[in-house]
Amino acid sequence: AARAAPAADLLAAFKAAFDVNRAQMAKGAARAARIEDRLDPKLAPLARDAQALADGLAKAAARLDRAAIQAACFKRLLRIERLALPDRLTRATQALDAAAAREAHLQREYAALRRRLAHLAPSPAPQPTPPPAAGPVAAP
Repeated sequence: AARAAPAADLLAAFKAAFDVNRAQMAKGAARAARIEDRLDPKLAPLARDAQALADGLAKAAARLDRAAIQAACFKRLLRIERLALPDRLTRATQALDAAAAREAHLQREYAALRRRLAHLAPSPAPQPTPPPAAGPVAAP
C-alpha cells in the first residue's frame, strides 16, 4: 500500500499538470482564434496579391522558357543558314549566269529570224496615185 500511495499521488499530480496544461492550451487557442479573426481581414488582400503575383510569375517563367527555346532554335538555324549560304549563292549565281546566257542566245535567234523575215517578205508595192478629181467643165 505504501507503493500505491505515491503512485496515486504521482497520478494525481500528472492529472493536475495535464489539466493545467489543457487549460493553458485552451486559453492559447482562444487567444490565437481572436488574433486570427483580427488578422484575416488584413491578410486576405495580401494573400490575394501574393496569389496574383505567384500566377504572374508562373506565366512569366513559362514565357521565358518559350523564349529561351526559340532563341536556341533561331541560333541553331542561324548556324545552319551560315553554313548553307555559300553553296546557295554559288547555285544562284550559276542559275543567273545560265538564264543570262539563255536570254542572250534567244535574243540572237530572234534578231536572226527578224533579218530572215525581212529578207523573205516582198517589198511593199507602190501605191497608185489617184487621178485628179474631175471638176466642172468650162463652156467655150
